[in-house]
Amino acid sequence: MKTAVFFAFALVALACVQASPLIGPLLGGVGGLVKGVGEGVGSVANGVGNILGAVGKEVDKGLYAVGNTVGATVGHAVDKVGNTLGVVGDKVKEGAETLANTNLVNLGIAQDGKLISLGVYNNTLLVEVDKNGAKAEVSKNDGASSY
Repeated sequence: MKTAVFFAFALVALACVQASPLIGPLLGGVGGLVKGVGEGVGSVANGVGNILGAVGKEVDKGLYAVGNTVGATVGHAVDKVGNTLGVVGDKVKEGAETLANTNLVNLGIAQDGKLISLGVYNNTLLVEVDKNGAKAEVSKNDGASSY
């Protein structure tokens, strides 16, 4: 029995020695295959990264262009609004000056045969009291005067 076990071990050892020249290249081939797959995956990942980088640059350019367009459009609109408000302000000022130089208030009150007239003309508040032909004028500039 010892002899049979010895021959069995010897046979396995002989098979290993005979197979060893085949195992090395086989393992080398598997290693080369794994290396090739790894390089292929790395190459694909690199290509995807390059594509994503190019897309990112184009998106950045597009966003920059959109930002410039929006900025210019909004700036132009704000400028137009400012100009319009300036024109409106000038018209309001002109209107106020015109109204100030017009007989804006002309209020006549008759009471007990007396006529009181209030008026504004050329920035002057006129107060007329017609009582037996007497009149008074109050001026904005010098306070009060009568005639």
